[in-house]
Amino acid sequence: MKHLNQYLVFLAAILLSIFHLKVTFKLIFKGLMPLLFLLAITFCIHLFSTEGTELFQILSLVATKEGFTKAS
Repeated sequence: MKHLNQYLVFLAAILLSIFHLKVTFKLIFKGLMPLLFLLAITFCIHLFSTEGTELFQILSLVATKEGFTKAS
C-alpha cells in the first residue's frame, strides 16, 4: 500500500504539470510512441526467448508461459 501512495503522488504531480503547461494529450501520446515500441519489442524478446511451457508457436518461434510471466 505504501508504494501505491507514492505512485498516486507521482501521478498527481505529472497531471498537474501537464495541466499547468497546457500540453495536449496528442503531443504526450506522440512522445510516448517510441517508448511503447521499445516495450513491445522487449516483451516479444522475453516471450519468445525464455525456455519453458509452450503457449503457442509462430513459424519456428515458441512462446512460453515463463516468457510471458517474465515479460509482464
